[in-house]
Amino acid sequence: MPHERRNVRTVLAASVALLGGAVGAAPSAVADAPPAVAAPDVASTSAGSLDVAALPDAAEGVPAVFPAPREVRGGRKATVLPRTVDVVAGGGADASAVRAVRATLTAAGAQLVDGDAALTVYVDGARARAELARLGGRAPDGLPSGGYALAVGARSAALVGRDAAGTFYAAQTLRQLLVDAKGRPALAAATVRDWPAAPQRGLVEGFYGAEWSTEQRLAQLDFLGSAKQNTYLYAPGDDNYRQADWRSPYPAQQAEGFRRLAARAADNHVRLQWALSPGQNLCYSSHTDRDALFGKLDAMWDLGFRGFQLQFQDVSYTEWHCSGDSSRYGQGPQAAARAQADVANELAQRLHEAHPDAPDPLLTVLPTEYYQDGASPYRTELGRDLDAAVGVGWTGGSAVPRTITAGEAGRTASVYRRPLLTMDNYPVNDDAPDRLYLGPSVGRAAEVANTGAGVLSNAMLQPAASRIALSTAGDFAWNPDGYDPSRSWSHALTALAGGAAPGAAARAAALRVLAGNESSSPLDDRESGYLAPLLREFWSTVEPRVPSPRSGGGRHRAEPSATYADAARRLRAAFTAMRTAPAQLRGTAVASEAAPWLAQLARYGEAGENAVDMLSAQRAGNGAAAWRHEVRLRVLLTAVRMGRQEVGDGVLTPFLRQALATGDAWAGRSPGVSAVPESSVPAADGHEAGDMADGSSDTFYRSERPPEEGDWFGVDLGSAQPVGTVRVSMGGGGENLRRAVLEYSSADRPGAAGWHRAGVFAGSRTITARLPGGARARWVRLRALDGQDTAVVVDEFAVAAPDQAGRTVRGGPPAVAGSPVSRVIDGDPQSAYRAADAPAVSKGAREAPPRKGGGGRRVGGSQDLVVGLGGFRRLDKVTVLTDPGSGTRARVAVRQRDGRWRQLGTLAAGGWSELPASGREADAIRLEWLPGSGRPVVDEIVPWFTADPAVALRLPSGAVDVEAGGAAARVTADAESAGGRAADTQLTVAAPKGLAVQAPSAIPVPRGRTVAVPLRVSAARGLKPGTYRVPVAFTVAGRTVRQTLDVRVFPRTDGRDLARGAAARASGEESAAFPASALTDGDAATRWSSPQGGDAAWAQVELARPAEVGRVVLHWEDAFAARYRVEVSADGRSWRNAAAVDDGAGGVEAVRMDERGVRFVRIRMAERGTGYGYSLWSLSVYGVARGNG
Repeated sequence: MPHERRNVRTVLAASVALLGGAVGAAPSAVADAPPAVAAPDVASTSAGSLDVAALPDAAEGVPAVFPAPREVRGGRKATVLPRTVDVVAGGGADASAVRAVRATLTAAGAQLVDGDAALTVYVDGARARAELARLGGRAPDGLPSGGYALAVGARSAALVGRDAAGTFYAAQTLRQLLVDAKGRPALAAATVRDWPAAPQRGLVEGFYGAEWSTEQRLAQLDFLGSAKQNTYLYAPGDDNYRQADWRSPYPAQQAEGFRRLAARAADNHVRLQWALSPGQNLCYSSHTDRDALFGKLDAMWDLGFRGFQLQFQDVSYTEWHCSGDSSRYGQGPQAAARAQADVANELAQRLHEAHPDAPDPLLTVLPTEYYQDGASPYRTELGRDLDAAVGVGWTGGSAVPRTITAGEAGRTASVYRRPLLTMDNYPVNDDAPDRLYLGPSVGRAAEVANTGAGVLSNAMLQPAASRIALSTAGDFAWNPDGYDPSRSWSHALTALAGGAAPGAAARAAALRVLAGNESSSPLDDRESGYLAPLLREFWSTVEPRVPSPRSGGGRHRAEPSATYADAARRLRAAFTAMRTAPAQLRGTAVASEAAPWLAQLARYGEAGENAVDMLSAQRAGNGAAAWRHEVRLRVLLTAVRMGRQEVGDGVLTPFLRQALATGDAWAGRSPGVSAVPESSVPAADGHEAGDMADGSSDTFYRSERPPEEGDWFGVDLGSAQPVGTVRVSMGGGGENLRRAVLEYSSADRPGAAGWHRAGVFAGSRTITARLPGGARARWVRLRALDGQDTAVVVDEFAVAAPDQAGRTVRGGPPAVAGSPVSRVIDGDPQSAYRAADAPAVSKGAREAPPRKGGGGRRVGGSQDLVVGLGGFRRLDKVTVLTDPGSGTRARVAVRQRDGRWRQLGTLAAGGWSELPASGREADAIRLEWLPGSGRPVVDEIVPWFTADPAVALRLPSGAVDVEAGGAAARVTADAESAGGRAADTQLTVAAPKGLAVQAPSAIPVPRGRTVAVPLRVSAARGLKPGTYRVPVAFTVAGRTVRQTLDVRVFPRTDGRDLARGAAARASGEESAAFPASALTDGDAATRWSSPQGGDAAWAQVELARPAEVGRVVLHWEDAFAARYRVEVSADGRSWRNAAAVDDGAGGVEAVRMDERGVRFVRIRMAERGTGYGYSLWSLSVYGVARGNG
C-alpha cells in the first residue's frame, strides 16, 4: 500500500516521540529508540530550523553528531528518504539496534518492505560489511567495545558494530543523520567510524533524598542508551536495603521494579549495577557475613543487576564490628585496607565462578579515601592487596573537585595499580537543595577518560533536569579529545526539549534560559554568561562613556539615544524570556521538577522588565511611569528574596540593585553616601564585606574569626567629602564589638596618619554618631580596642551627608507599627511611612487653587506632615513619592522666612510628584491633607536645593603613574549628576611643562547619571622623575570647582625581565608543589604559595647583577596581598623601602620605583586580601631603560 508522505516537521517529531525522556515525554514502549535528530544551536540559528546548511558541521554536509565521532567524512548531497526502504539484518544482528533503525525510518515516513526498495539499510553481517566497504567505509575490527562503522550512500546504508553495543550505537548515529532537505526528510551522506574512550560511561543514582520512581529510572535508561552511555549504578543514599539493612531482601514490589529496569537496561545496552555500603555493620573476618554479602549480590544478580560496587566511604579505621577483625587485621588505615581488600577479593572470585562469561569488572570498590590524590598508607596498602580484577572508584582530588588533572589521575591510578573509575560528584545537588546544576561538565583532563576505567556522573534529585549535565559528561567520556562543552550543552538542551517536535523550539529556548541562569556550579562559578554582554551593553548606554579625547580637546557627546533603545530592547527581551519560561515548559517533566526555580526565574524576569522600563521612563523624563515600574520592581524583589531557590546567583540580584540605585540617583534619593566596605578581618563564606553597605536588611557581613585588638571594619567613600552622621548596626547575642572607637580620615590611603576620633563605644549594638560641622572624610571605620572570643556581624554601615543629617519630620496620622513617619526622610526607597487611618482634615481644607501669590496661613490641619530642613535654604524643587494605590491626597507647601506657607501644588494621583520651588527660601516642607484622602503612604520627600552642585567630578583616587617618554596612561574620571537635571560641564586642564593631559572639554551629563570621562596622561622624555600636581577645573552653569590630579613620573623601563631564572626564596611554602622557584621559572602553570594562616610573609629574588630598577610586576593567583611593601637591597642584609601598596587588588599589579644598585628585591606582605595565605604565579623585575635622559 502506498504510504502518504508527511510534512518533515511532523516526520521528525514522530521520530523524536519514540524516545522516552524528552522534556515532557513518558517512557515509550519502544525503549531502544534514540531521542532526537542532531539539532541546531538555538543560540546561533533560527528557532526550529533544520536546514542542513544551518547545522553545526562535523564534516562537509554532515550534521553534528553527539558524542562527537572520531572519524567523519561527508561531501555528497543528502539522500532524500524514499517511499520504500528495506532493512536487511545479518544473522545475529543486535535486535535492539534493528528495532531502532526500523523505528527511525518508519517515523520519518518510510514504508518498510522486503526487497525491491529504493533504499536498503544493512545492519551487521557479511552483506553489511561488503556494502560498508563499497561505500568507502572501514570495518570496526580492532576497535574497543562499542565501536562501530556506518556509511550512507545514494541507495544504501550500512551499519556494522564491533559488537552488539557497537551496532546499537551505530543506530543512534543514523538517527542523528536524519535532516531536513528543503522540507523533506533525508539522510545526510556520511561515512563514520567511531569508538568510545572510557569503557564505562553513565550515571550514578547516589544522592540522598527522595528516590526516583521506577518510571523515572526507565526514562533514564532510555536516555543513556540514546546518548551511547552504558552504565547505571544504583546507589541511593537513603536506601537501607543496600546499607544498614543490607542483609534483608527487597520487598516484592521493589524487586519487580528492578526486573523492569533490567529488561529496559538490556534493550539499551546499559549495564545495571548495584552498590552495597555495609558501613560498620560488617565483620570482615566472619565467613557468615561474607556468605551473606555474596548471597545479597547473588540475589541482586537474579533481579537483573550485572555489576556491583562495595562502598567503604563511611567506615572507621579505628572501630571494628567484631573482635575477630582486630585480631586478624590489626588497627589503623592499613589494617582497614587489608580487611576491605580481603572481602572484595573473595566476593570477586565467587562472582566470577558463578558467572564466568560476565565481563569485567564484576566488582569495584569505592575506598574509604575515595577522593584523595596520590599515595597514603591506606591507598598504598589497598592497591597492593586488591586483585587485578577488582576495580577502584574515586571522585578526584576532592569530594567535588573543580578540576581533575591528568597528574592527579595518573598518580592515584599508580598507587592503586589499575585504571580508575571516576565517579564524578557533578551534577549531584543533595548538599545544595536550593540549586540546580545545569551547566556542562568541565575541568576534567582528557586522560581521565582516555586512560581510566570509566566516567560516571552522580545525578541530581531531578532526573530529567540532570540529563543536561549527564549528556555532556557522556560526550566527554566517549571522546574527550573532541569534546566541546558549549556545543555539547547546546545539543543536550535541544534534545531534552524534543529536537524538532512541535513546540520544541520554544521549549529549547526556555530550557536555555533556565539552564543559562543555573549554569554556575562547583566546577565553574560563572553564572548567566549569556546575559553578560547584554548587561555590559545596557550599562554602557545608561551611564555612557565619553569618547576618548583627541589632542586639542573639543566637545564630545555620550552614546546616542538610539543605542540605548537597542540595548534596552535586547535586554528586556531576555528578561521576557525568563518571565515566560514556565509557560513554555508547562506540562513537561522539567517543569514539574524545577517548578520552584522556574517560578523564581519568572519573578526575576518580570523584575528585570520593570527595571529596564523604569530606567527608560526616567531617561524620557517620565517620572510617573518610572515610579510605577519601581514600585512593582520592589514588590518583585521582595518576593525574590523570600524564594529559597538560587537563580542567576551573583548576576540577577546585583543587576536589580544597580538599577534601583541608578533610579534613586535620578530621583534624588540615597540612603547615604556611596561607600565601598572594607575590613581587616576576612569575611565568612556567604557574608562578604559588601553586605554591610548594600542597603538590604536581608544581608550582613560576618567576620571569619573573632576580631583582635586593632582590627576594624568600615567604608571607603572614594574621595574626601563632607560627612554628617555615621550609623553602624551590629548583631546581637554578643556578635558586636565589645569596645570600639569610631574614626574618620580624609587621607588618600587608610594606613596614613590623620585619623580623627568621633567617639568611643562599649557594648553597643547600634552606634549613631554626628561628626563635627565641616568634617570631611574618605575613610570611616570602627576599630576594636580589645580582642574578643566571638565573631562580629555588621548589618549596616551607613554614612550620611550633612544636609541629610539636619532634617526632621513630625505630624501625620498615627503610623502603622514599624512604619514611622521618619521614613519619609530616611533616603531609603525600600521603606515608607504608612498611616493607620485616613487623615483628619479641617473644614477649611479644600482642593481649590491657592489665592494669588500662593501664600497664607493654614487653619487646622493638625495632622499635616512637616519636614524640617535644618535651616533656611533656597529650594529648586520638591519631589514627593507616594504609593500609587493608596489614594494619598495632599497639597505641598513650603514655609518662608515670614512664617507663611507657600503652596507649590497638589500631589499627582500616580504617586510621583515633582513640583518647582523656583529658588524660594524655605526651612520646611508640609503635606496638607485633602478631603477624600486614603490612609497616607509616603515613601519619600526629596528637597532639591539651588546651592547643590549640578555635577560632581571625581578624579581617580591616588596618583597616576607614567613613564617619561613612555606610553600614555589611560585613566577615568567620573562626572556625576547631582542637581536633578541634565547639565553640560566644561573641563579645563592646566598641565605643567613636560606633562600632557588630554581630556574632553565639554561633557553632557544626563540627569541622575554618571558619565565616564577618559583622560590620557603622558610625560615627555627627559622629564625629571617626581610627583606633579595638575590643576583640573570644571564649570557648570557659571560655577567653577577646582581639583588636583597627582601624576607621578618614573624613568622608562625596558622589556627584559631581570628576575627570569633568578634565585628565589620565601618565608615559607605551602608544600613542595608550590616552591619559591616558581616565581622566576617562566612557567605560567607553576606558582608559589605561602603556608595557610597569618598575615606576615615575604618572597624575594636575587638578580644576576646590580641594576637600576624601575618596575616590579606581581602576577597574583586568587590569594593576593591587600597591603605589602617592595623592599630592595644591595647585599640581601640591609633593606630599604622602595614602594608601599595599601590597596592591593590582586590580578597583575605593576609597582613603580626608581632605585639604583639593586641586587635583591623582596615583597614583604602585611595583610591578606582573602582568607587564605598568599600565592604568586610570577615576580618580574624590569630595569630602567638606557637613554632616559
